[in-house]
Formats: sequence, structure tokens, C-alpha cells
Amino acid sequence: MLLLVTSLVILMTTRMTSAGSHKKGISVSSWNYHCDDLDTFSNIAWWWDWHQLPHEHQDANCTNQMNVKNRVPTVWGWRHNKDYPLEFTNETSGYVMTFNEPNHLHQSNLSPQEAAVAYREIQARANRQNQLLVAPSATKCTSGSERCPMPGVQWLTEFLHACHGCQVDFLATHSYSCSISHVLDWLEELHNKFHKKIWLTEVACPTHSHSQALHFMQNLLPKLENLDYVYRYSWFTSRVKTTATTATHEDSLLHTASSTFTTLGQWYQDFM
Repeated sequence: MLLLVTSLVILMTTRMTSAGSHKKGISVSSWNYHCDDLDTFSNIAWWWDWHQLPHEHQDANCTNQMNVKNRVPTVWGWRHNKDYPLEFTNETSGYVMTFNEPNHLHQSNLSPQEAAVAYREIQARANRQNQLLVAPSATKCTSGSERCPMPGVQWLTEFLHACHGCQVDFLATHSYSCSISHVLDWLEELHNKFHKKIWLTEVACPTHSHSQALHFMQNLLPKLENLDYVYRYSWFTSRVKTTATTATHEDSLLHTASSTFTTLGQWYQDFM
């Protein structure tokens, strides 16, 4: 009888720990944050929120303790008293992500050379804390773009040259396109050029059609799961502002007024 009970416990534990994708995560928006948002997502491997510490999300009215399990810290940019002095820890993750869209004028907006100098400081702290490093999340961009003066491949090439000898364990990037081939071609281009596994830390289909966003998600995610060089991905985002420019309100995983799933969010939760 004891053997049978023990076997059942082992079986149940195995099921609980092996369920779900090891790649799937979410980017958690601080906009209109609700106290139970993080508890709603019970089937994700990781999450992030563009910050080193999770304090931006803790509503003063929340009585429950924030669920910070598997949260990956991020050094968003290199702004004095915001991004440095560095604060990130290894309490919730063995990884740390760096600079958000450094080749975008309205994001962290760092030259490859500036980023390389700052990255060495991040690396020193990460090494002391036994954390792996995710490279700055350069976007694809197009040559001559007003907002992106340097295409992503060029920015990363110059960054890796300037940061010669740096520890770069993974690449990261974002994609906002309703074309699956566009997303996959960009990921393949990065992998073929730099030969590193990739974190697709922001992805969405910027459309005002809920059915189109759902169709995009349903067709893209299985492909991301099957690509060996895609290490992790996260949908943008848990709750999207109605005035957002990169994604639309139809990309939200949670309803605006509560910690309940939209149709899109329920499919994402149930996937894998």
C-alpha cells in the first residue's frame, strides 16, 4: 500500500513539473495592473516586466504577495539612477536580460559602443550572481528608418565587435508583424549570422481584428516551439493600452477590468 501511494505521488509530481512549454512566457504590463494578474497565468515558464526589480507592479492596495516565481530581471537602458547603479538579483532567475531596443530612438537608444561599456558592468554583476546573459534586444529595423538609425544586424555586429570577449549567452529581439514568414525569416537571419539561441521577448500581431491576432498566435507558436534555436518567447503583453503603438488592445491576454483571460489569453494559457 505504501509503495502504491509513493508511486502515485511520484506520478503526480512528474505531471505537474513536466506540464507546459519551457519556452513560453509573458511580458507583464504595469498599465492597469491588477493584484491577481500573475496568479492567473499558471502555465508559463517565465515572465518579465522591463525592470530590474518587480516593485513597479505592486499596487499599494494589494493584500496578496506578488508571485515573482521565474521572473527574469531586465536592465532596460543606461539611465542614471534608473538603470544604474545596478539592482538586479538572481533570486528568481539564473538569467538577466539587457537593453531594450537599443537601436530605436524612442527606446533605450544606445550606440553599440556605449552599450558595450555598460554591458561589461552588467556582466560583472551577473557573473558574481552566476547568471547567464541575454544580449540587447535589437529590432530588425530598415535602413534609413527615422526611428531606427541602425538596422538590428548591423547594431549587433558592431556591439559584439566593441564588446570583444564579453559573455553573450543568448540573443534577444522583438517582432511586431502579422506575417508569420516575416517573423520566422528575421529569427533565421539572426541565427545564421550570429549562431546563438534567441529569446523572442516581445511578439504580437498589431491588428484591430481579434480573430486575426488569434489566428496569428495559433499558427506562430507551434513553429516557435519546433525551432531549436528559439530558446524562449513571450507575448506582448498581459494587458495592452488602447493607445499603444506597437500592439493593439486586441493583443491583450487579460481583460482591462479584471484578472481574467480574453479569448486570446485563454488560448495562450492552454497552449502546450
